[in-house]
Amino acid sequence: MALQAYRYEFNNSVAFFDVLATLDEAITNVESIHGTERVRLDARFAEDAARGVLVIDATTEVGQTLNQLFVGLARREFGDTAFTIARCRSDMHPRRGKRSGRRRLPRHLTVRKG
Repeated sequence: MALQAYRYEFNNSVAFFDVLATLDEAITNVESIHGTERVRLDARFAEDAARGVLVIDATTEVGQTLNQLFVGLARREFGDTAFTIARCRSDMHPRRGKRSGRRRLPRHLTVRKG
């Protein structure tokens, strides 16, 4: 499967509540561009607050716009060194929507040590 999602891993200096607030801001901005209904249908993400990880799907135009806005807002809010970004597979099957999109990450998206 192609790498069609972005995995953001935040360091311990960033409260994950603030990450989710930044995601909400990005979603609101994407709604202004693509419309609420299209965002509701096409914006998908998964998060694991305990690990400080957020994965945003990029298989749709809405998802690509969401990633672009989120990374810009997060960089300005938290700084360039507060998080890392990596491409990953998009088969995470998250629920859709602002808050309903939250769920535990599948094993293939979790941090592997060593």
